[in-house]
Amino acid sequence: MELQNEGRPGQDGQEGKLTLVQNNDSPNLADLQASYGPFAPYACLKCWVPWKLTKKPGKAKADKVPHSGRHGLSTNDPNDWCTLPDALAIAKEHGLNGVGIVLTGGITVDGKRLVGLDFDVVEDTFQLPFETYCEKSPSGNGVRAFVTVPEEWAAQRVDNGRGHYPGCGHNEIYIGSGGRFLTVTGNTIEALPFADLKGADLDRLDALLKKADKTPASPVSGVDLADGSLVDLDKFPLSDKHRALIAGEIPAGQGKRHPVVRSFLLLLASNGVSAADALATCLQLPGLLAYFEKHNDAVKFARTEIERAFNKAGPQLNELCDKFKKLNPPPQNGCGNEPASSKKRDPRTRLIPIAEAMKSVRATQWLIKNYLEADTLALMFGQSGHYKSFVAIDLAFSVASGKAWHGHKVNRSGPVIFVCGEGQQGVYRRLMAVCQERGSDWETLPLYITSRPFGLSEADEVAWLKELIDGLPEPPVLIVVDTLARNFGNGDENSTRDMNLFISALDEFRGHASVLVVHHTGHANQGRERGSYSLRGATDARYFVSFDDKLRMVHFETQKMKDDLLPPPIYLSPKVVELPLPNEEGEGPITSVVLVESADQKAARVADVYRRFPKLEKPEKRKTRLPLLLIAIHDKPASGANALAKEIGSGNSTVQDDLTALRDYKLIEPVLNKLTPDGIAVAAALTGRADIVFEARPAGHPEIG
Repeated sequence: MELQNEGRPGQDGQEGKLTLVQNNDSPNLADLQASYGPFAPYACLKCWVPWKLTKKPGKAKADKVPHSGRHGLSTNDPNDWCTLPDALAIAKEHGLNGVGIVLTGGITVDGKRLVGLDFDVVEDTFQLPFETYCEKSPSGNGVRAFVTVPEEWAAQRVDNGRGHYPGCGHNEIYIGSGGRFLTVTGNTIEALPFADLKGADLDRLDALLKKADKTPASPVSGVDLADGSLVDLDKFPLSDKHRALIAGEIPAGQGKRHPVVRSFLLLLASNGVSAADALATCLQLPGLLAYFEKHNDAVKFARTEIERAFNKAGPQLNELCDKFKKLNPPPQNGCGNEPASSKKRDPRTRLIPIAEAMKSVRATQWLIKNYLEADTLALMFGQSGHYKSFVAIDLAFSVASGKAWHGHKVNRSGPVIFVCGEGQQGVYRRLMAVCQERGSDWETLPLYITSRPFGLSEADEVAWLKELIDGLPEPPVLIVVDTLARNFGNGDENSTRDMNLFISALDEFRGHASVLVVHHTGHANQGRERGSYSLRGATDARYFVSFDDKLRMVHFETQKMKDDLLPPPIYLSPKVVELPLPNEEGEGPITSVVLVESADQKAARVADVYRRFPKLEKPEKRKTRLPLLLIAIHDKPASGANALAKEIGSGNSTVQDDLTALRDYKLIEPVLNKLTPDGIAVAAALTGRADIVFEARPAGHPEIG
């Protein structure tokens, strides 16, 4: 993952300006204030605090300290917490550095506990363990992510403040067992909902957490020094007396149980540090070890002191949970202080009787049979350089000309508008090449190209484009926006509010035309589109375009078709075409590229399967067995390995190996030998059996809604 740190630390070690309120005009702050995004269910709970950067003596880096603008706030006292709107207002009023969500005691909504994941010093190789909402940390060097888990599952785990995860310096996972808050910046990397973890995802999170102590009455007994690791004490709000203790400056002769030691151990316990880690810290830091060695048996005395502190911390946390629940009854209406909506009512709004609704039901109206529906919003995305603009031009030409799109009938043709974001000359040449290759006269082709990009998140730009469209002799049937980024305007595509404005703009000027938006892939996940998740939810169809450099093949995959079955993928090959134009030196023709249908679509589909799932290709004999095995699993789901081996005439261990490979790629279910949706698609490609493509696949799979 690549993070651009636009707010590098300043001279005093303070963090940069990638925070909510260091710049009160920032779109991130406005976006959170407008909609709160995935934090909306938690916005009205009193679990938020403003914070400020505070430089402490002897530390190069400033701490993020919960603060009201007048005094510090405690993450262990629910009376110091407030709602998100209040926290934002306080931070803005007092010029504080941002807001954070307090996870102390656990935050549960509808039986789901919120979990905060903090990854520091992120490298380019970093990949999130889950597909979920994530944002940049205040410094820009780390990543914050949030997920939800079942409450009963969470109750069996505790925080892990000292984890190690590939691609980052270290990570911390907070589930609410200790006193902790996490900053929320609004600097979105992936604008997804919070992932609700289940099954294998819970197992993956479990590996990053610590199990709750099953014997809280004696948390230290039986703990071995080797079980724990040294705690990074810079992560905790230490007092001056705590620092003196750590430095070995607690004077001798104070008795066996010094109050500063008890206070220090309580601090560790209430912040989710395990008993093993506390013991390791007490016996490995020279200053702390010096204190415990003043007694006859340092290890035994340390165990006893930690046991007392941890037993005391447990009831305190239970009291915090009860206090939090009393302060946060379920909200009745928003945050309770929002004015009634003043939106003007539409007089056309009514309840339609089902008998009347049934009279208006119609069959699907296609522009391109099975692939592009009329009067819909569609999204096509892919990486840069993967021919997605070529595919868009190809589709636009077919709809404008009425010529079949690689063997698929154009049911309705008509004017097409191409909102060109960049490279006009390149678009012109590509269209010339397509017209030449497919035998069409561009003089009569009803295809219009904008002379410049349009900022479609801005009202005046939308009005201007609408005026141009309304001036055409015939309304368009298709509008292509290439690309979203170049036609978005001054908005932030990660902002839910700005993306909703963009979507509303499309509805405003398109009339009954279909709109195809061309977009880039995400930064952290190359398998989904970039930016706010609201675009994905608003689309009726979604297509993924990828290019296999080895096979020199463009793969066009339909990932969503809201009201119809998913059609098979299309495989296209780039073809260089000479244009009837001299090059700049006048020495010969210039060239462009068109996409032509792959000669053997079936062979292309098979090659694509082995490209995506390379373990299925080896050993060589597996390629012969696999179609037979997939047919057997499809026709007799949930059969055991022995039965499947007998069905296809192979050895039990050989089939077991094949099943393991299929399960590793999630092509069959984790326990039963049943095809997953991806497995059905692979079976269809490798076996060629048409009934496998759609049987057991619901309309609109893999996404309905």
